[in-house]
Amino acid sequence: MRLETMSRLLRDRSYYRVPKAGAKLGMSRTESYEAAKVGLIPTERDGKLLLVPKLPWDRRVRRLLGKKHRKPK
Repeated sequence: MRLETMSRLLRDRSYYRVPKAGAKLGMSRTESYEAAKVGLIPTERDGKLLLVPKLPWDRRVRRLLGKKHRKPK
């Protein structure tokens, strides 16, 4: 499925917006976009939106923070 044709619901289930992904590591909005720009946060484009795939990002966050990290509510 092409990213451009995804429904909003499917996109929200599979991707984070950059600021939300960065917030999982305590980054500000600006820091998150800078990290995405240099490739520290993996991103994909959907038109003008810059999206972070949830599964790879969550795995990377768990690895960085250790196995005791719990998902924020």
